[in-house]
Parts: sequence; structure tokens; C-alpha cells
Amino acid sequence: MTRYRQRIGGAGCEYLLKETVNAGLRAWAAVKRSDFRRITVDRTVQDKAVGFPTDGKLLNRSREPLIRLSRKRPFERSVIGEAFDGPADEGQEQVVYRHASEVECISKGKAHKRYEFDVKASVAVTNRRNFVVGGQSLPDNPHDGHILAGALEQVEKLTAVRVREVFVDLGCRGHGVADPAVYISGQRRGMMRRQAIELVIGHLKQDIWL
Repeated sequence: MTRYRQRIGGAGCEYLLKETVNAGLRAWAAVKRSDFRRITVDRTVQDKAVGFPTDGKLLNRSREPLIRLSRKRPFERSVIGEAFDGPADEGQEQVVYRHASEVECISKGKAHKRYEFDVKASVAVTNRRNFVVGGQSLPDNPHDGHILAGALEQVEKLTAVRVREVFVDLGCRGHGVADPAVYISGQRRGMMRRQAIELVIGHLKQDIWL
């Protein structure tokens, strides 16, 4: 699946999601066009198939290109710099994994898991039926409040329906979105429905993921 997603790219993934939305509309019991007017948006961390950065196996993976180059060009000190694409300059962005440079260190603030080494992602579902209508990968770990505008734009693009109400959690404070109406947890009665998106995200990460 990883190679398939890389071949079709982001535009191809959006096309497949759009066709899923159209299939849901054809199956009337799955979702209705009016459901697209009220959505829930949340963030999660896109799991990567990599081990913890301090693992011994990752250290060994870093040694492998050095060994290969040293066999081809022995007694040359520059071989170390070439193996890691040159020396690290001061102020250069940190690379957590050499073989997966997109992975970032994300602080979760949870006692049992303070940090995660993955990529942030957003998920959008209909508020009543929990039908997935949007999903984006968010490199560079943007602030939660800054991702809402992009998520809304994608949902309206895929569904061709103007969103009227959005339900988010406290992390989206300072979102800067004037239209549609944005309801943050604690601002309106019935916000318990927003938490249903957590179950959808769990299934996405465990079963199919984006």
C-alpha cells in the first residue's frame, strides 16, 4: 500500500476519497448530501513503520551505507560525509530517521507517551453518520488551529457542498475561520457527538489508514 500511495500521489488519494463519497451517496443509507453541511474535524498522528530512534537496529542501518562505501573507496575520510549527504550545518533541520526524513518528533503532552515520532494528519467526518469526507497529511507539524481552513477547503472540494457547521476540540482555538460557524468543545450543548470521531480515527489507523 505504501508504494501504491507513492505512485498515485496526493491527488490520486483525493480522487479515491471522492469516489468513496460518491459511492456513499449512491448507497442512500450510508450518507446523504445534507450530512456534508455539518462535519467534525480532528487531528491525529499518522503512524510510520519505523522503530524508536534509539534502537540498536537503527544504528546498524546507519552503518550499512558507510560499510558499502568503504569497500568501494577505502582510506577516504570523505566517504562518511557522502554517506549522510554531507555534514550537518549549524541550524540545519533535524532528521529523526535517515531513511524516512518526513518523520518528526511530536510532543503529545501525555504522561504515558510524551513524544511520538510520526507525521501529523487531519481527518474530517460528517457529524451525524461519521462518514469520512476528508483526510490530509500535515508535514512540519503545524499548529492545530492552522489546519482547519485547509480541511474545510478539501471537504467542500470533494463533496461539492458548502459546509455550514464545524465541530472541533479545544486544540483548534485561534483557527481564524470566519465562515462557516465553528463550535469548539464546551461552547454548545450536544458537543459530545464530536467525540465520536475518535472511534473513526482508531479504525482508520488500525485497519486502512490514509
